[in-house]
Amino acid sequence: MPPNSKEPILFQEGIAYPNGIAISANGQRVYISEFATNRIISVPSKEAKDARETPFVFGQFEGGIGPDGLAVDTEGNLYVAHFQAGEIVVLDASGFKYGTIRLPKDAETFTTNLTFHNGYLYVTESLKNEVWRIKVKKEGLQPYGLQ
Repeated sequence: MPPNSKEPILFQEGIAYPNGIAISANGQRVYISEFATNRIISVPSKEAKDARETPFVFGQFEGGIGPDGLAVDTEGNLYVAHFQAGEIVVLDASGFKYGTIRLPKDAETFTTNLTFHNGYLYVTESLKNEVWRIKVKKEGLQPYGLQ
């Protein structure tokens, strides 16, 4: 929604099952989980300073079904709950795979959402209806609306 408005505006269309959304650390990009294609797309935010910015595939995954929830740390890394892969994929600010955080063997694989809080990454797993807490070294951005 634009500032001082009560009417939402269409931001992006034609996305194959959009499922998660996050804003980059610098506010220039909007990351969208495109679940049906097992990838993350990056779309310039309405505040993007560089007019040459264009939508592009930010990350493409193998295995699992598709990306779900997203979170960003203060260094600009994107954390992706990879549904039916039992993992969190971490991409750096340029879209290169930084690493993977696997849930323990006794967890199921339906990772659906995640958030940072006080030095931990909290991850939901929907097949067993569990929340996992993982100690991390990075600090997460405060979710929009709580800032």
